[in-house]
Amino acid sequence: MNISSMGICCEACAAVLRSRGEPQRWSERIHGVTMCPNCAKIVKAFLALQVHAPEEVES
Repeated sequence: MNISSMGICCEACAAVLRSRGEPQRWSERIHGVTMCPNCAKIVKAFLALQVHAPEEVES
């Protein structure tokens, strides 16, 4: 996963929020990337999995 591409996902979240008339909140910053809280939750979970995943063995 390329964390710098998360802005595309946030745009989709923003479109949903706009359609519901809800305010957009771009408050989360992870590795210098500003994203909405929904995307931030997904990215944090993904990064946590990467940290705890065993190293792949090259054959």
